[in-house]
Amino acid sequence: MPSGKSWRHAAARRCVFLATACAAAFVAVPKGLAIFGVLLVVSTVLVPDKIVAGWSRQESLRTTTWLVLGVLLLCILSMMFSGQEWRTVDNVSRLLVMPWCAALMYAVGMSRFGLWAGAVSGLLLSFGIAVWQVSGGLDRADGGGNPIVFANVVLMLLAIAIYARPAVRRRWTLTLLATVLALGMATIVLTGSRGALPGLAALLLVTLIGGTGQTRWWRLALSLSLPALLLVAMWSLPGLSSQTRLEVVNSDLARYARGDVDTP
Repeated sequence: MPSGKSWRHAAARRCVFLATACAAAFVAVPKGLAIFGVLLVVSTVLVPDKIVAGWSRQESLRTTTWLVLGVLLLCILSMMFSGQEWRTVDNVSRLLVMPWCAALMYAVGMSRFGLWAGAVSGLLLSFGIAVWQVSGGLDRADGGGNPIVFANVVLMLLAIAIYARPAVRRRWTLTLLATVLALGMATIVLTGSRGALPGLAALLLVTLIGGTGQTRWWRLALSLSLPALLLVAMWSLPGLSSQTRLEVVNSDLARYARGDVDTP
């Protein structure tokens, strides 16, 4: 018969795993983080003693907490001096989730596999939403919100899928990684967001340029050729060009040169 502490720890570990998976899987869905929030609260209620112990023992957790509180305090002081309303602190206050999640991860000894699995699921879900919206007649896939935000979320999920992947190299993981990369790129194109394209190119460059020895050179050649081919395809294919609205880049640059800082 497991003890009370071991049972609570096991239950909290399962909740944290589901929370990390849901945080990435449903971040592109409106109100999708509600499940993550509920699981976070349940996990905290199960192991409050371990969270307190971890915060008192780990210098990195305390440092992160004080840094977040410092940023929040600076935002409140700025709000008071500029005469802004309290709602301006809303976005900054969400930084408090960082030390909270870090303390939970330390308390239950959680790996990053749940976050990676959630990111892969989120990319598959985002691609399905984008295809469904565009095929239904929507000009730009937005995930039920803003196309630019939707593209940035997909880019973030791509970064998690790449850098939080399992350390063990197996054929199925590399195949899955290549698949989600392709689907993520297609999703960003379907959003029509040009702002995410430089970030996507940088992510591909850093991902493919890694490696040592003989593989480094073909990775470097591939990392330079793929973004170039993608750019040529978007400029030359009418469907991709209209979707990403590249034909208006010159007019946007001209407006910016005239002092219009509100251009895309």
